[in-house]
Amino acid sequence: MVKIKLNGFVWELKNVRHIPDLTKNLISVGQLASEGYTTIFHGDDWKISKGAMTIARGKKSGTLYKTAGACHLIAVAANENPNLWHQRLGHMIYAEVEDILESPILRTPQPEESNEANNEQSEPPTPTPVLKRSFRPHVPNKRYIDYMHRGLCFFIPSFIHLFSHPAMEKANAAVGSGSATNGEVSPPPRKVALITGITGQDGSYLTEFLLNKGYEVHGLIRRSSNFNTQRIDHIYVDPHNAHKAHMKLHYADLSDASSLRRWLDTILPDEVYNLAAQSHVAVSFEIPDYTADVVATGALRLLEAVRSHIAASGRSHIRYYQAGSSEMFGSTPPPQSETTPFHPRSPYAASKCAAHWYTVNYREAYGLYACNGILFNHESPRRGENFVTRKITRAVGRIKVGLQNKLFLGNLQASRDWGFAGDYVEAMWLMLQQEKPDDYVVATEESHTVEEFLEVAFGYVGLNWRDHVVIDKRYFRPSEVDNLKGDASKAKKVLGWKPRVGFEQLVKMMVDQDIEMAKKEKVLVDAGYIDAQQQP
Repeated sequence: MVKIKLNGFVWELKNVRHIPDLTKNLISVGQLASEGYTTIFHGDDWKISKGAMTIARGKKSGTLYKTAGACHLIAVAANENPNLWHQRLGHMIYAEVEDILESPILRTPQPEESNEANNEQSEPPTPTPVLKRSFRPHVPNKRYIDYMHRGLCFFIPSFIHLFSHPAMEKANAAVGSGSATNGEVSPPPRKVALITGITGQDGSYLTEFLLNKGYEVHGLIRRSSNFNTQRIDHIYVDPHNAHKAHMKLHYADLSDASSLRRWLDTILPDEVYNLAAQSHVAVSFEIPDYTADVVATGALRLLEAVRSHIAASGRSHIRYYQAGSSEMFGSTPPPQSETTPFHPRSPYAASKCAAHWYTVNYREAYGLYACNGILFNHESPRRGENFVTRKITRAVGRIKVGLQNKLFLGNLQASRDWGFAGDYVEAMWLMLQQEKPDDYVVATEESHTVEEFLEVAFGYVGLNWRDHVVIDKRYFRPSEVDNLKGDASKAKKVLGWKPRVGFEQLVKMMVDQDIEMAKKEKVLVDAGYIDAQQQP
């Protein structure tokens, strides 16, 4: 048992596995208690509700407040109205409210903090307790009205300076978009997602998907001398606009374990999506060490950061997604499913296999909710221009407007299961919404050769690919993967997922955008602003 003293009261903590340094991080007591640990406040009135301890000490009423999955430690002031306290699922409430008779702290919300339409048809708003002083002086006091009224966080006056903690920032973001009025129940706080590789094709589509689901999204990006955020520029909001900026970017790297753990502790995500990688198969033959360090060991670093974060904070609800690849199957004959043996044929594929088994190991060894998504080739207009599909559609656009004449490619008989990346990110999310973690193949269950892709792309604009394509042996891999075709029956059955965009629709979608891009480039070339990049 551990005893601490706050404002003259003795707090007894039982069955605590890790004792936080209360002089630095008082809120971690709440995180420990909220995961089912037993915490007892000195007093007569206490109850347990669904694995969480709910306690209140009333100077007069002794009111008890219950909620599932959260611990509430409340010292209620004399003459306090219990209706002013609103419990929220999964949140910690600390309160040591001063006696109202001795130090009044009530204030009626101003008109701009209420809904005018509601005010015209209802009783005057109930007075809402607010803090006399703030622990973040530069934030308007209106935030603290929201905190108190919505019941997300209450602060112990004599310990206000201790609460510069990420959990407070998370609560701040959850209530920052407005204030509840007239007893109206406010929307639940946003779930928080952390995405590595957010600036990539998949990261951008996943960010859009999660924002539409009401998430707050945090992305980890590498430092670069040139901006590489063009895929997410259309959804970026300056963080100074706090009420609208639900996507935020942070510098980190999968090769830097300390940055991964630091951001986990700061952001406090509910879901982690590891999409970052050196994902170009041909390039992995040229930089194998780097590929292995980022793709394989980088995934291990992130898994360990998540595991150690959970161990220290007790936030065991965190769910982890690892991006796998159909390249892991390599030379294994199709169709390939979750039970098909891996036979990787490149440093990239071998590294993805390692990341896959690291994820399985952390799931089995530590009980981590971790899923592998074995995604077959997924393309889009946002695909990198050095991937064969985008290389083809980019060339189609430039050839059509007269900026290019030849396209150099390698193996045209390689067959792949191509789908739309925008469809596949939904499957990622669905994996983390299931009761139990598992691994899933995500695919269209159709396979097409590079030559078929050429036929559709060039034919769509009335061109014959044979007039423009030249085979260059430099683009053949040291070890080829001939045919990949997924069996996604498990994802369809368990997740209820299926692709919406077919092969020809996907190709035409990509060609349409690249023709528009080529037209813009042609205007600049004709005006003498840029060169045509000396393409043959």
